[in-house]
Amino acid sequence: MNNLLVFLLLGYLFCQVEIDTEYTLNIMTWNLKNFPKVGSTTVDYVDSLITLSNLDIIALQEIESSTYFNDLVNSLDGWNGFLANSAYYNMNLAYLYTDDI
Repeated sequence: MNNLLVFLLLGYLFCQVEIDTEYTLNIMTWNLKNFPKVGSTTVDYVDSLITLSNLDIIALQEIESSTYFNDLVNSLDGWNGFLANSAYYNMNLAYLYTDDI
C-alpha cells in the first residue's frame, strides 16, 4: 500500500499533464440525440455552448438534419464542419473543428 502511495505521489509531481494550453489538442465527443430536437432553438443553444468552450475538435453523433447542421457551422465564427451520411436511421456523424488547426 505504501508503494502505491509513493508511486501516485511521484506521478503527480513529475508527470503532470498540461490541459488547455496552446500546445494541447482539445477534443470532445458529444451525442446530441436527434439533433435538432427543437429546430433553431437547439442550434442556438449548441452554438452558445461551443462558443464558450475552448475546444479544437468536436465529434457529434445523431445529427438528423444536414440543414440545421450547416446552420450551426455557419453560426460558429472560426469553425468548420463535416457531416458524414449514415445508412442507419439517418443518425449521421459530424465533426466540427476550429480554423486554428
